[in-house]
Parts: sequence; C-alpha cells; structure tokens
Amino acid sequence: MVSFECVDVRAEFQRIIPEIDDTARINRAIVYAQNNKIFNVYLAAMEWLVNGTIEIKDKQITLQGVYGGKDALGTKITTNGGIVGEPVLKIYHSGGLNPYIYNIAGVRLANLHFDGNRVDRPCIYMQNSGFDTHIENLWVRGFKRQGFRTVHLWDSIIKGLTIYECGTDGIYPAIDFDGDSAFDTSNANHIFGLHIENCEYSLRLGRARHNQFIACKIESAKKFALNSGIVISVHSQENDFIGGSIIAASCDQSYINAVGGDINNIPYLIKGLSPVNPLQNNTLFLGVDFATPNTGTGAKWFDVLERVDFQACKFHGCISSVYSMKLGKLCSFKDNQVKIVSNDKKMYLLTTTGMDNRITGNKVSCSNSKENPTEGTLYNIGDARTYVDIGTVEGAFYNLYNLTNTNNEVKKQRESRFSPLVPAYGIIDLKKTETNAFTIKSGHTITDILGGFGGQTIRITAGVNGVHLQNGFGATKIALKAGTNITLNNGQTIELIYMEYTWKEVTIF
Repeated sequence: MVSFECVDVRAEFQRIIPEIDDTARINRAIVYAQNNKIFNVYLAAMEWLVNGTIEIKDKQITLQGVYGGKDALGTKITTNGGIVGEPVLKIYHSGGLNPYIYNIAGVRLANLHFDGNRVDRPCIYMQNSGFDTHIENLWVRGFKRQGFRTVHLWDSIIKGLTIYECGTDGIYPAIDFDGDSAFDTSNANHIFGLHIENCEYSLRLGRARHNQFIACKIESAKKFALNSGIVISVHSQENDFIGGSIIAASCDQSYINAVGGDINNIPYLIKGLSPVNPLQNNTLFLGVDFATPNTGTGAKWFDVLERVDFQACKFHGCISSVYSMKLGKLCSFKDNQVKIVSNDKKMYLLTTTGMDNRITGNKVSCSNSKENPTEGTLYNIGDARTYVDIGTVEGAFYNLYNLTNTNNEVKKQRESRFSPLVPAYGIIDLKKTETNAFTIKSGHTITDILGGFGGQTIRITAGVNGVHLQNGFGATKIALKAGTNITLNNGQTIELIYMEYTWKEVTIF
C-alpha cells in the first residue's frame, strides 16, 4: 500500500491477453493518470518487462518506484528485446518539434532501475521536456546505445543518475545532451552526483550550453576505446565541471575525447573542438580530480582547440614520454597540481599550438624511477602571445620550457633566488633552470645564453673563482657596455636583458 495519491500499476492495471510484457499496462496507467489529473504513476518493487516503449507525452507525469540500488532490489525495468533503436522510455510532445510551442514540462522520474541486457536500444530519450524536469536516483545499465539522451532539456535538475555499461565506442555516448539547430540547445541544467562507469563512450555535449556538472564521477575501465570519455563538440559552450573526479584506466589510450587519436595514435583524455561561435565563453573544469589507478603509465589528459579552462584541478600520473596535455588558443591552465611519472628517462608535459593562452601558478612534481631525464620539455610553447608563469617544479626534468615563437613570455618563480649553476661548454640554457638568477662557483667562461624571450632579465653572480663573459660571441650575442670581455670577481653580479636577440648589460653591482 502506497501512502500518496497515485496510480498503482500493479494493483490497478493487469496485462491483457495477448500482452506478453508490461509495456502496454504501464502506458495505460500513465494516460489514466494524466486524464484524471493524478499525474503520479507508481511502479512497485518488482521486475517489469518492457520490450516496447513506455511513453510520457504532452502532459507532465511522475513515474516512480522503489529505489533498490545497483543490485536492483526495488523497482526494476528490464528489456531483452524490442525494436532496434527505439528507447525503453520516451518523454516528448507529440505536437511538433518546436520546443517553444510544444513542450512537456514538470516530468519527474525517481527510484527506478533499468537493465538493458546489452540490447541495441537506447534507454531514456527526452525531447522538448524542458522546464522543471526532475530526475532522482536512477540506475541505467546494459544498453548498447545511449543510456540517457536529451534534446531541448531546459532548466532541469538531475540528481543521483548512474549510467553503467552503456554506449558504443565512437558511436553512441552513454549520456548525450543535444538540441536542434533550428531551435535551441539543452541548457541551464544542473546535474549533481552523476556517476558514469564502464562505458565505452561516456558523455557528449552536443548542442549544449550553461550546464553545470557538480560533484560527478566519470570512470572508464576501457583501455583502448576511441571515444571513452567526454566529447566537447563544436556547438557546446559555457558548460562547467565543478568538483568531482574523472578517472581513466591505466592506459596508453585516453579518456575525454572529441574525435579520436593524436600523437602516436593515442587519443586524449579530454579533447575539444573549436566552437562554431568564436566569441563563446569557455568550458570550465574547476577543482576536478583527474585520476588514474596506476600512475606508472598514466593517461593523456586533454587536447582542446579553443576556450577551455582548467583551474585548481589535480592530475595524478601523466604519460612522460609524450605530451599529456595540449592547448590550442585562448585557454588557461591555472593553479593545478600535476604529477608526472617517468619510467623511460623522458619528461614531457604540456604543449600549446595556438595563441593567447595563460599558464600560471601550477605545481608540477616530476618522479623518475630510473635516473635523471635525458629527453623532454615540460612546457612547449608554440605560436604567440602566450604567458607562462612556471609556478613550482619539484624533481628532475630535462627542459623546463621551449619557445618556438619569441612573442611569448615566461616568468620563473623564485627569480630573485640565486641557484647554483654549472654551465656546459660555457653555455647557460635557461630552458633547463628554474630561476633567472644564478651563482657560478667555478671560474667558467660564459659564451652564450640560450632560451631567452623579449624583455627577460637574468642575473649572474660570480663565486670565489670569478666568472668570465665574452662580448659579442655565440648564437645570442652578449653585448657588454665596455664592448670587450669582462671578468666578474667574487660576489659581483651582472644583470642582463634580452632585446633584439641580444643579451644586453643593464648594470653590474
């Protein structure tokens, strides 16, 4: 006996011969509840066989059962057949496709477990069901197509949705937020505690905007899936991922992906396409925990082409032999914590391919199980107008940064702290140092200073044996005020600035 006004399908509607499953009687109960303004249909704690399609159309309804968790101990809707491509539950307005005219609002789904038995069908399809849809405590598992697909879902709340073993690699995402180009997007939805696990292709943001994914967990056990994570399409804009965790399998494959493979045929964990609207706001990942079960192999995290921000996130374990992160243009990578684990003496991290990126304040930990790295660059900065504040770097690395365009700027943390340096063959390579201030203890002759950018200043302080600087020598000329070679005595410091491809003396003190 239920304690709220509703239509109890088990008590009030029976199968009619020749019905072989429960689809028709559930649909009769829904229509009855709508026509009699009850708007509440209850499915008792039992197994319901649905090889057809449950339809909620034109008018709102609450369809709820008894929550039974992952073991489906409450209300379980199962299917083992049906028409290929047809959903098990369809929520829509039958009047037409225009969501501004034909819209079914106020639908609520709660406490249901759907088991697809790997049939070639989607589970839940919602079209024009915006404005105040509420979804609570749903389990969806075992569908080869989308577990949950929306077109024009607006201003709605989703809490406690679990999608397990749904979707097909590179074809059908487990969850799909979309819209119609003639009308609108799926937008302004709030998704709390979403859990996607063991799905070959987890989440697609198609025509979707202003959606917030809060404290969600997306985990993939697929090591070789092409699209095993999140698709950020050309029509996606202004979506936020706040908190939560995104977990990749230990892999030489990756997790959040838009179109497929990249360097060494390894897809990325996050990949985003350039938006159709070039002035749209960014996709934001804020405080997300990116984790791999085994940091020895790690994951390639992202390849995003435009306007994606990563702020205050944690990345546990990156592939060290290739770039694990790639930014296009107008992106930011700020105040993140990154751990790189190297087993092959290589140490790569992030590369940029476009302009106007901001990389600031990150904490990078380099761990090598063998010996000091002999190859790799932590920050490989391409194109122009990118600003890099190195932040902090712990552990051994090979190159700190590389600039393929001098119209970029690198600021090193602790630049006022003098660090000991032993120049190799009389050359100071700024790409291999954490600071811009050096103490040279033995009597070296400096002939060249590599890795500078316009406006950069450095300081060189002599140790007890002095330091010799050659004037006008090397690939990047050292221009001393005296016009001749000089020797710095113990404790003397020279300040140089990089201008017009030349290191020019500022002062000696």
